[in-house]
Amino acid sequence: MSLRAEGADLGVKVSVVCPGWVRTPIFENSVVVNMPQELLDRPPGRIKWIEAAQAARVILDGVARNQAVIAFPGYIRLAWRVYRLFPRVVERSAPRQVQEARTHRTAASG
Repeated sequence: MSLRAEGADLGVKVSVVCPGWVRTPIFENSVVVNMPQELLDRPPGRIKWIEAAQAARVILDGVARNQAVIAFPGYIRLAWRVYRLFPRVVERSAPRQVQEARTHRTAASG
């Protein structure tokens, strides 16, 4: 957030956007080697898609309110807060998530 602090006295406002799973054509048009398309077509677990128009409204509202961090929906906001308070918890779980994705890729190629 140093950029935000540096620009403040110049009238420059800076926000960082941390969205969840936003439904856009990027997933439909992506090719991941050895990853089944059905895994790319849906968010993991019980996470739900956010429509692009809804995401745009949240982002523009956050910018209008000069929010430093625009993290949405709730599960992303919670994850961001957990990371800020307990970075090692998130850093320890990340390798497991990567390994799970690799397992899907390996199963698809074999």
